Amino acid sequence: MTLYQDLAQDIENLIARGHYLPGQRIPSVRHLSQERAMSVATVLSAYELLEAKGLVSPRPQSGYFVSLRPHMTMAAPQSPALHLDCSESNISKTVQTVLRGSRDSSFTSFGCALPDPRLLPINRFKNLFMEALRQQPQLLASYDFPPGNLALRQLIAARSAHQGNADVQADDVVITPGCMEAITMALQMVTKPGDRIIIESPTFFGFLSAAENLGLKVIEAPTCSHTGIDLDFVRKALSKYRVKAVVVIPNFSNPTGALMPDAHKEQLVNLCLEKDVPIIEDNIYADLAYDGRRPKSLLAYDQGGQVISCSSFSKTLTAGLRVGWMITKKYAQSAALRKLSLNTGLSQIDQTVLTAYLGGGGFDRHLRRLQKEIAVSTARLIEAIGRHFPKGTSISQPRGGFVIWVKLPRGIDSVKLYHHALHSKINIAPGVVFSSNGAYKNYIRLNSGVIWSEKFEAAVRRIGELASLHCSS
Repeated sequence: MTLYQDLAQDIENLIARGHYLPGQRIPSVRHLSQERAMSVATVLSAYELLEAKGLVSPRPQSGYFVSLRPHMTMAAPQSPALHLDCSESNISKTVQTVLRGSRDSSFTSFGCALPDPRLLPINRFKNLFMEALRQQPQLLASYDFPPGNLALRQLIAARSAHQGNADVQADDVVITPGCMEAITMALQMVTKPGDRIIIESPTFFGFLSAAENLGLKVIEAPTCSHTGIDLDFVRKALSKYRVKAVVVIPNFSNPTGALMPDAHKEQLVNLCLEKDVPIIEDNIYADLAYDGRRPKSLLAYDQGGQVISCSSFSKTLTAGLRVGWMITKKYAQSAALRKLSLNTGLSQIDQTVLTAYLGGGGFDRHLRRLQKEIAVSTARLIEAIGRHFPKGTSISQPRGGFVIWVKLPRGIDSVKLYHHALHSKINIAPGVVFSSNGAYKNYIRLNSGVIWSEKFEAAVRRIGELASLHCSS
């Protein structure tokens, strides 16, 4: 065999032994060239041979990735056809039941979209808390006022500017106790009870609960699990109704994992600018791109102050640190006043510790490790679903975040499956909580932010067995 064939065989053997997993990036051409003391042309020929065998696939400007195996190449689940009508959300009780089930530590939890604590810098934060309290014990005796800690807002603004939102300043940032509070506040600022809003379908159940509690009517726009919200549907809805807000997760949407292309982001912002409709962006998963390239926020295309971008560190650092924020030029002052009227203060200790961590320069290094770990666990979960779930199952193929959207064969009731899984001490999220109108009955969402082990493999096998029983009943 020639040199490049030998190299291709070596990599093929590594893939077969599970050293490189489906969906995982293999070493770059340049890196492997240096490591093996081979020419770039030789390595490239080896990769092209592996591509011809269907073992790897290239991604523009990202490198080569291990291909999904044949049993995993299922069609990505698509949203059902939706009509241009409004509905009132009524899912809060079901959501509460699902969330209660995620609290039991003896369960294998695929239901709650949080990363395994072992993937997070918990010990570092423990030390920072102890250090902050030694130096400033008074932090526990008082609270901060909106818009929040200036140093923290400067760091968040600087990160946003570095990521392509060049004109974001500290004064545009308002600190909140989490991303969901920022989104709810944004909705309160731009709507009143009875107003209509456009949301993705399926969408994060927190949005539906917020709409329900605020008395809002929702127009569910269909989504593609690859490209996100259907822009033609949005255009028609904006023309037919007096819409007061559009709520989207453009980067690795929950639950589909969809990444909206940049051109679509720009079109969406321009559509809403034409109609003077605010866009509320949940950007909480943007830091979790598997290839390390953070996608652009809608802020990058915002020329009219239409975008209110919300996020937090709960998916990347720790959910127990209740610090989120919104970035908005047009509504920043209004948001600070509303925050003051809602619950007056913000945690000084949480903001102080987070500021110390971000200022220490280790966040990006941690993110690189986290992105790699989650990419691997996501690939393993997808592979396990492909092996254990019944024929006719479709799986989303996200490029970031840690939620998997699974369409089960027609006739399977995900709520019944959820309850049967609970009896096996497994928690999943049934698809019905991701829509206001009872759609997605045969869908489930699974959390891949785990450290893969036989425990999770066995849990996926059991869910597949239960789903197969539903198929045959």
